[in-house]
Amino acid sequence: MYRDCPLLEHNTAEVQRVFDIEKSASIGYFKGLSVWHITMTDRAQPRVFVVDDDVSVADTVTLVLCHFGFHVTTFYDPVLAVQHALLSAPDIVITDYSMPRMNGLELAAWLHNHSPHCKIVIITGEVAVVAAQENNGLKFTLLQKPVHPDVLLASIV
Repeated sequence: MYRDCPLLEHNTAEVQRVFDIEKSASIGYFKGLSVWHITMTDRAQPRVFVVDDDVSVADTVTLVLCHFGFHVTTFYDPVLAVQHALLSAPDIVITDYSMPRMNGLELAAWLHNHSPHCKIVIITGEVAVVAAQENNGLKFTLLQKPVHPDVLLASIV
């Protein structure tokens, strides 16, 4: 199962202050939580796949990214993400490590072979386990769950 991100609007009354960082990013403070605010006006919008079998985690990551202007497609099954990537290669993939049918490293290896330009972020509660795995030269960013939106967005910008 997968779905494309709905367009989201933020309530500007919740924004307490915004700082410009170059032309492509700013940091906004929403209800005391610092988050990156990415504007894609100066460059093409990256295509992001979010892959996680935990629907609530996948949907939360999707909402955060959509809010900041990314084009996101969400997959709850990594095999469906692979099938979709054959039709439309992503620029960025944010994936869980521990999933049925295919884990995050297996997905990263497949993407490395079929979409070598793709930036990969693996989010897991098992950082030590993933870090100990043989990755055969795969390049990816490894983040500990739960991941703060600032850290997530900084890893893909």
